[in-house]
Amino acid sequence: MMTVLHVVYDPHDPTAWYPNFLAGLRMGLDEAGVPYDYSPRMPERPRGPVFFTRYTVQKQLLEAAEPPEHVIIHEHDIWNPFTNAYDPADLWIYSHPSLAAILVTNPSMVPWGERYLPAGSRAQVVAAGFPYDHTLINRVIAELKPGPDRERLVVFPGRLNEFYQPYLSVRMAFELMDR
Repeated sequence: MMTVLHVVYDPHDPTAWYPNFLAGLRMGLDEAGVPYDYSPRMPERPRGPVFFTRYTVQKQLLEAAEPPEHVIIHEHDIWNPFTNAYDPADLWIYSHPSLAAILVTNPSMVPWGERYLPAGSRAQVVAAGFPYDHTLINRVIAELKPGPDRERLVVFPGRLNEFYQPYLSVRMAFELMDR
């Protein structure tokens, strides 16, 4: 039987970067030939690794009758001062026996992820980058009209600088488009 990556996403997440992350992830998995399924719910009895793409869906692991052997999480909010929405009560995920990997965006974030792991954890913290869907980025930017809400509507993390570069690069692109 072929192993499938179960990608669990939050269909109600309002974060501006999240649709691009999901689209880029899907493109990357397709290009790499990785079998996967996308679902807002974790399978009842997963037969492959489960990737929780947002902290908002991780509690499904606590409700699982049969927890998956390998859980992967993507961490963004816990150390991002601009979206510090992570509930400290959710730190249980770091000591869950199924946790196999934490994907962070930038190599400089690896030590942050390692600080949350308990002694003896088998989980790895991996600088995995950010999966871009440039077609989506270009389409969204092309469709946006000048206006006060424009920057709020689209933010694409570039990660040259962990926190400021996404905002600045998108703002600069809009400034140039307006000239």
